[in-house]
Amino acid sequence: ARKELERLGEAQSKTGMALRQVGKVSANLPGRGYMSSISADGRYVSYSDSETGNVGLFESGSDIARLVTQYGKWDKTKGFTDENVISPDGKWIAFNHYMRGAKDTQLRIIRSDGTGTRTIYRCSDDDWVIPHAWSPDGKQILGLIWRQAKSDIQGKYDIALFGVENASVRILKEFEATRRYWGAARGGGTMAFSPDGLYIAYDFPPGKD
Repeated sequence: ARKELERLGEAQSKTGMALRQVGKVSANLPGRGYMSSISADGRYVSYSDSETGNVGLFESGSDIARLVTQYGKWDKTKGFTDENVISPDGKWIAFNHYMRGAKDTQLRIIRSDGTGTRTIYRCSDDDWVIPHAWSPDGKQILGLIWRQAKSDIQGKYDIALFGVENASVRILKEFEATRRYWGAARGGGTMAFSPDGLYIAYDFPPGKD
């Protein structure tokens, strides 16, 4: 481990990139899951709690974590959450909510204190929605709509902008993928706004290796 840190330190001096530990995961934290996003000020890390199916928030530099949503523990009547992303001001978290076997996966937002849940978009049929990023002004959410999500391998996808205030939907790009294109946390595609909010960067899965 020490040699690996020395190697990373050498790489840092050559590239100018800095590494910083934001905290340690304690055995006392509620649940386990995977990281979804980091707040703009670096203070909070949101995650999907694999033990309960809720959105969690971890305070960097400490072992303080809490569940933001309270849907129970994989409760079939209240539903579950998956991907999530923190707003630029750190006051809101966008997440997808679904019911096991349901056909109306939703894009929802909730205040970071666990209040004020609102539905921004409701999928139809077997579609799936995945939030990726908030616009710099916090007025829109950039996300992916997976059409007819019946396979982990292929499907039709829409890159979309969702209006936070009026729940509008604007499709920016439609494409098909022969390989799984899900979300960064799941090892798939990802996308982001430019700092001025005028451009969107995204990756695209090739048809073949």
